[in-house]
Amino acid sequence: CLQFSEELKESLFDLLEEAFHEKLDSLQPVVDGFYTMESLAMRLLCDIIHEDLDHLLDRLFSAGSGTEVIMDVVQVLQDSFQELQADLLVHHFKEIVIQALKRVVQVYISKFTSKCAEPFKVPVMVVQIEKDCENLEQFFSRFVLSAVLEINLSPLTRIRSL
Repeated sequence: CLQFSEELKESLFDLLEEAFHEKLDSLQPVVDGFYTMESLAMRLLCDIIHEDLDHLLDRLFSAGSGTEVIMDVVQVLQDSFQELQADLLVHHFKEIVIQALKRVVQVYISKFTSKCAEPFKVPVMVVQIEKDCENLEQFFSRFVLSAVLEINLSPLTRIRSL
């Protein structure tokens, strides 16, 4: 709807005499409304995915957990992305993927720093981080450019090298 509204306004602007341009400008609130709706819909989709991720990532670095947490995250995202990729425009889908990646990294670092107070676990955590980074990189590389992936995973790779 948004794209159609903009294209309609632009094509009519070029075709009609100047006297009608002011009337075409009255279409701007419609276009603005579609922008607002697009933004709200994207935020809602991101919030739904973030809630699913937060629930899974809450188990990170807890007793008895390992790389299966990230594998569960990958499975949930795979299911979500499969549906969203079929239903969304390419640029909207990519934005959701990037937001999901950022959320995983953000929560991951938060969980690591809260558990890092237990120094005897740090070597075990580093091994887990390496495996988790590999799994995340393998999964997200199907959806985003390697440069985008590298930038967003860099906080986790820095933790590994500490």
